[in-house]
Amino acid sequence: VFSPVRLISFVPRGGAVFCGCILGKDEQLRRLSSIDILTPRTATLSSASLFDPKEWGDYVIVKPNNLNSGSGVKLVRTIDLSVRYDELTALANDHLLVEPFIDHSEDGYPTEYRVLSLFGRVLYCARNRWGNKRPPLAEIAADPHGIIASNNKTMGGRIRSICNDAEIISL
Repeated sequence: VFSPVRLISFVPRGGAVFCGCILGKDEQLRRLSSIDILTPRTATLSSASLFDPKEWGDYVIVKPNNLNSGSGVKLVRTIDLSVRYDELTALANDHLLVEPFIDHSEDGYPTEYRVLSLFGRVLYCARNRWGNKRPPLAEIAADPHGIIASNNKTMGGRIRSICNDAEIISL
């Protein structure tokens, strides 16, 4: 039996069962790192956290550990993290992770590549990008609801295309 998502009420009669499970971003990063895939520096946000802009850069990403599709991902000026701590954590029913901001725009449009594989075989590779150019970082960071995630669907839509870039697929 194969299911890309967790089986809830279905119980197979027997045989091998391959089903997906939900992993937090922290666990995903640990697994990628354990097989020598470079991952961004990541820390858990706490009221005692200190983030030095010299080490983390001028902007950081703050994101919930267990949400998907860019939900709750915010761009924050590193020097504002402690001042905005209560605001950032007020509605979070989750651990918040902090990562340095890494520009992921192509020609000003936030862009992401997704490769879906099954049992080690690539099924497809897609390139997704915002329909609108990204506003200046300072403008996004100043907005409490500022959107930065490349997989966010509200920034003028998402433009999807098939990507056959061998280097991206091999990664």
